[in-house]
Amino acid sequence: MTQFLEKLQTAGVETKVKVTKEGVIQGISYLTNGVAFQAGKLGRNGKACTLKGLLSRGIDFDLERDVLALVQRATSNNQDDKQMSINTLIAKIQNHPQNLSMCTSDSHSQNVAQKSESANVYDLSNSQQQNCILKSQVNYLKHHKGAELDL
Repeated sequence: MTQFLEKLQTAGVETKVKVTKEGVIQGISYLTNGVAFQAGKLGRNGKACTLKGLLSRGIDFDLERDVLALVQRATSNNQDDKQMSINTLIAKIQNHPQNLSMCTSDSHSQNVAQKSESANVYDLSNSQQQNCILKSQVNYLKHHKGAELDL
């Protein structure tokens, strides 16, 4: 997913991901040349460019790997949500069961059952929450900057 979003950005297409205050990823929209398009309004069947449509067309989505790319593009209609810290939003997105069901990568799919059985991030101590967030950031860096950082 991150690569897909970065390629769109390189091509001059900005993406926005709508996320609720609970951390549920609701959808994606695209902006080019100052004109915004809802994903459901694009494509022949109206679903090809939605998040579910992208996943069904082979775009790989791993919540741990792609969460920072999503957070960077997150939007909300609620002013309180806009004040939420990045770390809080990352934790909410990564731990919401509705988001876990969207993952397509094998490595993350194996962790879905474990996450479902484990304690919710909000039940964890602050240090455990920070550890969870740091792991996400390290995974992102390994995936995207690994060669540069020699991780």
